Parts: sequence; C-alpha cells; structure tokens
Amino acid sequence: MEKSDIVKALSAQSIYELPLKVAYYAAPVPNDYSVAHGFDMQIKYCEVLISSMSHWKLVDSYVDGPCCLGSRQSRREFNRMVLDAIDNKYDMIITAEAIAFAEIPQDFARFARVLRDVGVGIFFPKLGTEYNTFSAPIEWLSSKLAEYTFWGDMDFDSDES
Repeated sequence: MEKSDIVKALSAQSIYELPLKVAYYAAPVPNDYSVAHGFDMQIKYCEVLISSMSHWKLVDSYVDGPCCLGSRQSRREFNRMVLDAIDNKYDMIITAEAIAFAEIPQDFARFARVLRDVGVGIFFPKLGTEYNTFSAPIEWLSSKLAEYTFWGDMDFDSDES
C-alpha cells in the first residue's frame, strides 16, 4: 500500500486490519536493560504477532546479533533493512523494543524520518496501536518511547561519557 493510502485507512481501520507487507527487526538490547526484554523474546513476539494477522504478509526479518551493540555500522541487518525500505520491499517494520531499533532517541528520529520519507512505517505493537509512524508525529513518538525505555534515564545533552 502507498503511505497516503495507509494513513487514510487508519482513520477508519485498525493497523491490524490493513493489508500490509511487513518485516520485523530485532537486536540485543544493552546489558543493563531488563532481561525480560530479551533478544529471543523479541523475535518470538514479532513472529507470533505477524503470523496471527491474516491481512499482513511477512516479507523479511532483520536480526542483528550481539556483536552489533553500540555501532550502527556493524548492524548489517539494520542497514539492509533501511536499504530494502528504500527499495520499497515492505510497508511497515515491526519491532518489539524501541531500544533495539535505536539506542538513543536521536537515532530513532533520524531513521524514522528516512523510512517515513520512502513511505515505510515503524510500529511498536507492545505499546499500542498509536505507536506507529504512520499516525503519530516522530517527535511525539520519540518522547513517548523514551518513557518506556531507559532512554528516559539518560542525559543526551551532557558531554560526560
């Protein structure tokens, strides 16, 4: 579906009812983040959710391993996901954990804009249907996601390491 069609459809339908080509992204979260949000749990959550949606078609999965923490350049699958979005291979990327998608809010906002500009949405289903970049402004979403991750506990304006 075209992004404008998705946005229009969301005024009358749930995101779960739209016929979308979807993919998911999972990656380990930093060590000090809750164990309950584990890597295997992210993958299972996304796979179960997508398989339960009759209107969605799974196009691909993008899974980065533990070696990729802290460096976007080493996140091979993340980079492939962005390139595939640019090539219009899917309509929406699903991720169970915001902190796995981007380790800081500025990275989330930057990549959310790149994906939005090519018509691809990001959806955080564990937080609710409004947590998607089709219907929520990226800045609002970034601030809300900070409440649900340890982003909210970090001082991003500080020069301290």
